[in-house]
Amino acid sequence: MATGVEKLMKAADLTQGGFYGHFSSKDGLLMEVIAHTFEKSRNRFLVGLEDKDGLSWLEAIVRRLMSREHRDCMGESCPTTSLATEVARASDDVKEVFEAEVLKTIDAMEKKMPKSKTLSARERAIAITAIGIGAVSLARAVKDPELSDRILKIARKFALTS
Repeated sequence: MATGVEKLMKAADLTQGGFYGHFSSKDGLLMEVIAHTFEKSRNRFLVGLEDKDGLSWLEAIVRRLMSREHRDCMGESCPTTSLATEVARASDDVKEVFEAEVLKTIDAMEKKMPKSKTLSARERAIAITAIGIGAVSLARAVKDPELSDRILKIARKFALTS
């Protein structure tokens, strides 16, 4: 985690000792953040789609994941997009928690995924997750709003035709 404990606690108007009263390390905090934000995100992204499955479910989830709203609402959006690069530099313990949460998301998606001629439901759930993370990350990182929108639109189109 690039932010120091002292800086983090100062921003929260707390003492450094208070941090260690709750967490054993920065990794401990990051693991808690990962578990909490993934659960919250899964609930938000999947709510209202319980009665859908197959292609109608896929279309709905792709529209949610690869949308302007998801791109623009970084504080409330999928934690995978925001945390992936941070976790890549983290400890194995943090990576293990992140992986477990990603797999819970993939498991939930797999159950609703339509059949494909070339991919299993699990493979398609993994692909949609990866395409969504990449598309939103790239769309957030470019300066040109038209290019950003185009990235999302093409990713949605690809996700639904693959």
